[in-house]
Amino acid sequence: MGYLRKRGEKKYQIIIELEPDPDGKRNFIYKTIEAKKSKAKVVMQDMEKDLREGIYIDNNLTLEEHLLDFLESQKKSLKPRTYNSYKMICEKHLIPALGQYKLKSLIQNPKLIEDYYDYKLDRGSIRYKNKGLSNRTVRYHHSVLKRAFHIAIKWRRMKINPADLVTKPEKIKKEAKYLKPDQLNKLLDLIDNDFYKNIFEFAARTGMRRGEILGLQWSEVDFDKGLIKVKQSLQRVNNEIVIQGWTKNKKNRFVPISKKIKKILKKLKLKQSEAKLILGKNYNKNNLVFVRLETGDPPCPGSVSNEFKRKAIKAGFEEVYFHSLRHTFASLLKENGEDLKTIQELLGHSVQSTTADIYTHVSPKTKKAAADKMDNIF
Repeated sequence: MGYLRKRGEKKYQIIIELEPDPDGKRNFIYKTIEAKKSKAKVVMQDMEKDLREGIYIDNNLTLEEHLLDFLESQKKSLKPRTYNSYKMICEKHLIPALGQYKLKSLIQNPKLIEDYYDYKLDRGSIRYKNKGLSNRTVRYHHSVLKRAFHIAIKWRRMKINPADLVTKPEKIKKEAKYLKPDQLNKLLDLIDNDFYKNIFEFAARTGMRRGEILGLQWSEVDFDKGLIKVKQSLQRVNNEIVIQGWTKNKKNRFVPISKKIKKILKKLKLKQSEAKLILGKNYNKNNLVFVRLETGDPPCPGSVSNEFKRKAIKAGFEEVYFHSLRHTFASLLKENGEDLKTIQELLGHSVQSTTADIYTHVSPKTKKAAADKMDNIF
């Protein structure tokens, strides 16, 4: 069953519902054309006829037309932040470079896609002239393109996925940067703003992600059981601060409250209670743990990362970022004998291999301990 959606002056989007997936998920074909309604209706009827006969393949559709329909179809299924990243990649990178090609051209000449990857790696940055994008970023472009082509196959716009015909950029494993205890203490000692200092120390002691920390509510802090429930994330989406009811892998987890974490939290709770008495019931309306004391409002996530980077540079640690505190948490635990399974659970990685891939480095301290063990063996 198909219907038309007006998209502008003499412009219509054709939407045809296909058979649902085995799990009940609904599927649609989208096609946008510039034509009068009567003409669009005829095109839609022809498409429906071809679909009934199982022969519909839109040979004249360009990648730009498909990507715009693809983005429209992904709005409800993707997280807002993920959708915005897809939209940016499509509109700023893929469409300007490849949008004019017909889908069939990309099947016939998949080298066009590999050439696109090479160009982006060499000088594809929009922000910095003549600078390339990272392998990780271009691999993400590949993932978006592959997903878009997969949807095209479901919609019977093409029969094979051109992204399967090319070699995606090599995955380059980078060693996780982390701080040693003395380095971490040096950095924290430089911070004279208690708001940021509390966030940075809390991150290093829990291994929680930036969004998880900023999205943490007091209702998820159980002092009696000594546990923090990590179930949501605070993000900036379309210049607005929003709390998303899920973590990165959409799974809740629990982080134990150590004595030093408890001290940070108790002190924060007391100060917020005092501020609320002065500023009224609207203070900290989201009941967040980390808010600016003077207003009760959460910070912009970017401001937290930027402040950390400034202090890290001042302390002489140019290569570390806010996320390095998460690496510090895991690396110091691993260095002091904690098993990977426990670290995996604390970090919230879905599988242990992810944890192992990131924390394969061996510190000089660990190497020395291993060498000393040999002295005890023979």
